[in-house]
Amino acid sequence: MEFKFKILQIVQFASLLLVNRINTSKLYSFIIALLIAPSIAMNFISEKSMYLIFISQISDILSFSMICTFFALYTYIKIKNKKASQPISKYIKKHKHKRNIPTLGGVIFIGIFLLYSFSSLGGSDGKFLNIQHYMIICITVLFGLIGFYDDIIKLYYKNNHGISARYKFLLQFVTSIVILLVFKSYLNLNTNLNIKHFDYLNFNYLTIIWWSFVVVSSANAVNLTDGLDGLAGSCSLVSLLFLITFQIYHFGFSANVALLSIMFATLLSFMQFNKYPAKIFMGDTGSMALGAFLAINHLVISCEWLFILTGCIFVLETLSVIIQIFSIKVFKRKVFIIAPIHHHFEHYFHEKNVTKIFYYFMLIVNLGVLFIYI
Repeated sequence: MEFKFKILQIVQFASLLLVNRINTSKLYSFIIALLIAPSIAMNFISEKSMYLIFISQISDILSFSMICTFFALYTYIKIKNKKASQPISKYIKKHKHKRNIPTLGGVIFIGIFLLYSFSSLGGSDGKFLNIQHYMIICITVLFGLIGFYDDIIKLYYKNNHGISARYKFLLQFVTSIVILLVFKSYLNLNTNLNIKHFDYLNFNYLTIIWWSFVVVSSANAVNLTDGLDGLAGSCSLVSLLFLITFQIYHFGFSANVALLSIMFATLLSFMQFNKYPAKIFMGDTGSMALGAFLAINHLVISCEWLFILTGCIFVLETLSVIIQIFSIKVFKRKVFIIAPIHHHFEHYFHEKNVTKIFYYFMLIVNLGVLFIYI
């Protein structure tokens, strides 16, 4: 057993050296080094408490999920399958150079998230995962599959239209309602209205429709945000970090925190290749899965109303599209040069700076929410 642990540590250390050689981000390498440190430190501690063992195991899970995602994406980009390149909107001239950048990166980081969630937390008897965690995973996977179907249609027809909006919404709503109804019989879902002074109102099955609406809205909002290099990914990282901090403070360490942390780790690795200039895109597979994952994690802790603030950029992106369509239909004029709003900002600032503005704005809002609720 000791020999096995030493082999794992050698693999971790060798991987860190290789990551440091390939990747220019010293912060990313430093995070991996921090995650490897507890495992190495355990060799020099004679009396190991359960808490130290737990920290070491979680650190190993996160470091390996980061390393695996990094090398899987690096290999995929090196192969550079031109058949899986992102179709780019013809009307955005600035994005013409992105035509040959590979997409479907979401398949890799969501796939590794699933692999580590089940292999590390599930185990042979699934002792760490309960029915609620399986619901979170199911919704994430199914929305990822809807996004994957959309990506394949786009790649096949070599345009960015994909499946029709009506069919997509119908598919998403039916999927979320069916999953929630199935799990409702096993879970004691809170069907009360989570608004101050009105929390005594119980809507029972109407809550399922409300939950579905939140999940579908979030999935499409993150999908709309995924229009600039690193934008959707960086904003999702902020939202995930909020959820991790909030849940640790209010509920302590749990399998749910571990799931959030694994998603954070795999997405952080993806961001090493998706930040400007992007070498890969997550596609609808990644954005829809991420949106559904963020929404359901807010819902299970009855914080869906907070998601308006913690996911403020996703809300602004969606509102900009709704306002633009409404204005064109009713007043026959545009409010924004182009919607979603990040493309409007792109007319005044460089793409990299737009991502920074949106990211820092979301970070400040999330820190403010944490300050109020912690």
